[in-house]
Amino acid sequence: GRDPNLRSVFSLYVEPFTVIARRDAGIDRFEDLKGKRVNIGNPGSGQRSTMDKVMAAMGWTAEDFAVTEDLGLDEEAKALCDDKVDAAIFMVGHPNQAMANAINSCGAILIPLPSELIYQMVSHYPYYRSATILGGTYTSNADDIHTFGAVATFVTSARTDPLVVEQVVRAVFENFDKFRSAHPAFASLKREDMTSVGLTAPLHAGAVRYYREAG
Repeated sequence: GRDPNLRSVFSLYVEPFTVIARRDAGIDRFEDLKGKRVNIGNPGSGQRSTMDKVMAAMGWTAEDFAVTEDLGLDEEAKALCDDKVDAAIFMVGHPNQAMANAINSCGAILIPLPSELIYQMVSHYPYYRSATILGGTYTSNADDIHTFGAVATFVTSARTDPLVVEQVVRAVFENFDKFRSAHPAFASLKREDMTSVGLTAPLHAGAVRYYREAG
């Protein structure tokens, strides 16, 4: 259930809902997943929770697929290349090495989502945002892939010492260019968005202290 002691420190990048498929699986559109072998994610994961909502929006159940697997992120790329599934769902920041391995090793392709589905997910659930996987991120996506995703958030407990949280935030925001260079998914981060967009819980008092001091 809800954790009343959860506190946000800052938000990060969007983790897009991403569909990749074997090139020989006959999947060109998201709707083509029906009747296929699909990894829908392991129970309890954000990936599975989102796929459950997507399936409901599409009017699908598990019976609409030939096979459903509940593999974790570290297993599904291998399962795709081993021809154990036709398609797999990822919710990760991009570029992602596991996805790149599947694309480069067995020619997997990215599958676009219907615009109606993206609109429905973003308008119905406040924790999702529209997202774009830029063309050229992987060898198999020359064009932009439009989708939606959840915003990754750095969180802590209300019981964490405010001074500790303030020091962490200060270290990030006063070395912001270095922080953004740590991973390609961080490259488009904006200070203003990190303090207000997609926060999972109320801001921690230590984070608020620094943000007010920094204006």
